[in-house]
Amino acid sequence: MRERTVKIIFAIYVAVIILQSLVPLGNSVRLDKISVFDFRADHIVHVLLFIPWAYFCIKLNKNLPLWLLWGIIFAIVSEGLQYWLSYRSFNISDMLANVIGVIAGFFIFIPLLKLKANYESKT
Repeated sequence: MRERTVKIIFAIYVAVIILQSLVPLGNSVRLDKISVFDFRADHIVHVLLFIPWAYFCIKLNKNLPLWLLWGIIFAIVSEGLQYWLSYRSFNISDMLANVIGVIAGFFIFIPLLKLKANYESKT
């Protein structure tokens, strides 16, 4: 995938996360009432939403330690914004799930992309 395309998709991804944090959800399905293996479903969704951060940073050849820090800050701020919004609810466990998602993304994508690079160099 070309770098320009990855940058555009990354910008859309960040915008979706911000909008998801700011837009009132109304009568949406209450994921905090659903559990999967003793984990609340909304926490699983939070983790999954933030895993792609690492993929984009790796694909864009960013300074990984710095972008890990930026990802953690982004994860905290995106949940923290909800503290000041009367129609949203701030939850520290959601914030933690966001941060876990960012960190998990780096643990998932760094080895996968190294494996891919090794495979491509051998063929």
